[in-house]
Amino acid sequence: MELRDYLDILKTYWRSIVATTLVGFLVALGLTLSATTVYSSGAQILFTPVAGTGGQDLFYAANYTSSRLPVYEDLVNSTQVVGPVQVALAQGGYPSLAGTELSAAHSTTKPILTVTATGKSAKQSARVARIAVETLITVVEPNENPKDGKQGVVHGSIIVPASIATVPSNH
Repeated sequence: MELRDYLDILKTYWRSIVATTLVGFLVALGLTLSATTVYSSGAQILFTPVAGTGGQDLFYAANYTSSRLPVYEDLVNSTQVVGPVQVALAQGGYPSLAGTELSAAHSTTKPILTVTATGKSAKQSARVARIAVETLITVVEPNENPKDGKQGVVHGSIIVPASIATVPSNH
């Protein structure tokens, strides 16, 4: 085929080519405009063992802390955490937790738990993630540490605070 043959095809089928291109463009535009924009904000907590000076105590406490991470991950969506987050949002005059999803994941190699809030507002997602990690620490520490005045077993520290997302996430 020569160039003239291609031009003849374009001349014959130009309406179909333009119509197909236009339909494809309109479908893509419609999907883009109807997509919900969501933002994610995450914060990380480092759970460290608190133990005596003996090597065996440190080994036990480190293993205990690592074994508890799945429990802390589950606590993120429990009423023990979600309830206080909702109260803090209401007291601050902020929108409720509705429309914001909380999730958590722990590292398999480090005692780090990442808490993520995903919602339609970048500021609200960051606010929820911040309050959730603060609340989780206040729930975990009293439950993991003895009430008889002895030294505790677990301490949580926020190592990466929640920040406001500047671009939407891919959810």
